[in-house]
Amino acid sequence: MTVSLQVPEVTNSRLPHLRDGMRPPRAWQLTVVREMLATLETLTAAGQQHIMEKIAVVVRDQVRRAAPYLSRHDQERMGRQLDELVGEADRFSPDATLFTRRAEAVLESLARVG
Repeated sequence: MTVSLQVPEVTNSRLPHLRDGMRPPRAWQLTVVREMLATLETLTAAGQQHIMEKIAVVVRDQVRRAAPYLSRHDQERMGRQLDELVGEADRFSPDATLFTRRAEAVLESLARVG
């Protein structure tokens, strides 16, 4: 049996305040990441790994964008958190619960950045 999942594409037309080439605001991206994290336990192992990789890409971008506003200590701490997150996503059989905890730690750190 094949199940088809229809997911509406997020385009700039759905976010009318954005011009082509612009990224959505950090708060919106982090909200989407949290929603993705909430679905991890409902997915197959392959689906979990796919979503984890997508989350890692967004979180890595957000950490990079926040870096100029962080102290050296906070940059190093968030770098370690990100390395742990990516490392879990890259495992052959990642642990969704551990990945979620690590992602939430990075998201909490990012939320404190202005």
